[in-house]
Amino acid sequence: MINQFSNAGMHHLFNNAINQDAISTAQNNRYVAISLADGVSTCTAAQQGAIVACNTLNDLLINKAAFFFQFDEKQVAEIVISHILYNLRKQAAEDNEDISEYSSTISSVLIDTKAKKAVLINLGDGIILATAKGKANVLAMPDDSSLGCCVTTTMNAINSVAIKAIDIRMLDSIAICSDGAWRQMFNKNKLKPEVANILGNSEYGLLSEFLLKQKCFDDFSFVSVDLKEYTGRKTA
Repeated sequence: MINQFSNAGMHHLFNNAINQDAISTAQNNRYVAISLADGVSTCTAAQQGAIVACNTLNDLLINKAAFFFQFDEKQVAEIVISHILYNLRKQAAEDNEDISEYSSTISSVLIDTKAKKAVLINLGDGIILATAKGKANVLAMPDDSSLGCCVTTTMNAINSVAIKAIDIRMLDSIAICSDGAWRQMFNKNKLKPEVANILGNSEYGLLSEFLLKQKCFDDFSFVSVDLKEYTGRKTA
């Protein structure tokens, strides 16, 4: 089962602006792909850029899934960024706009339900989490954005794409969170107790309720996959 949630932050609501996060999901008889992109708020086409990046990568993952499990990290990064930039340039040309106005982060998970494996892809300040045995762990850390966050249109973004292969047999769920969401979920470097309990039980409906109560400044989104139906694990 796939869960997804996205909501505009207080900053955008106050300024009558739209939610600039985007989520894309896809699945077939073997693979599941989820992606989340966070448009750069200072860009004039942030939402459109996030949608293009998200849909481009998710379509690529689900349609060329077997390739990604061969796992040549450099080649995967090159293909991911080149495909996203191709479609961003196409969109920018149609709109007569500079491609930099379509900048976003991008995070994705591709799951092979038969082989019980997953590939994680992360560019920017999103985070990828997993739950198992009542606990949540970080699988892919957000980029250090203290000097600016690397995004899809950043020069040499290929070098900043984090790629990781994992075994999912002992996991209950995987989730991607935008920075507007995860920053409310952590206190310094530790999950808040309430969030740790929610994630430990893979109760993503309660996570959306928790986030709505926080009155998040930034847009806040997550997308998750319940893995138990693929791994045969049962909820305790």
